Amino acid sequence: MDKRGQSALEYLMTYGWALIVIAIVVGVLVYIMGSSTGATKCTSDTTEIIVKDQVASETGVQIVIQNATGTTITPDVEVLGGIFSGSPTGSGKMTSGSENTITLPGTLEGSFNGTYGFTYTSVGGLIKDANITCTGSV
Repeated sequence: MDKRGQSALEYLMTYGWALIVIAIVVGVLVYIMGSSTGATKCTSDTTEIIVKDQVASETGVQIVIQNATGTTITPDVEVLGGIFSGSPTGSGKMTSGSENTITLPGTLEGSFNGTYGFTYTSVGGLIKDANITCTGSV
């Protein structure tokens, strides 16, 4: 009777560890691969304009940007390429540290990739360019 209990315990421990290892491997794979359904990622090529949030729909992308230039700026937005079309809405004067929501119109189907840019005047009075690239799927 004592040997049957030990055998059963060894059996449960072996399969228990195997299940834990499988669960860890699946968790790591899900973390690495992520979920691409509806994922949108927008990035800025400068640290003075920070992309805080983004969301995509069939009619375009809405992004929230933050002014980290240290001065008030008025972004002059233009479409540089990709899926965006028409005039962006929501750009206007931004004080230092403020956030602004900009809508980039475009017809989005499936995967998309687009870039828009704007110019602004830095603290030192220099005119600078910032480009924000958005990729993802709807």
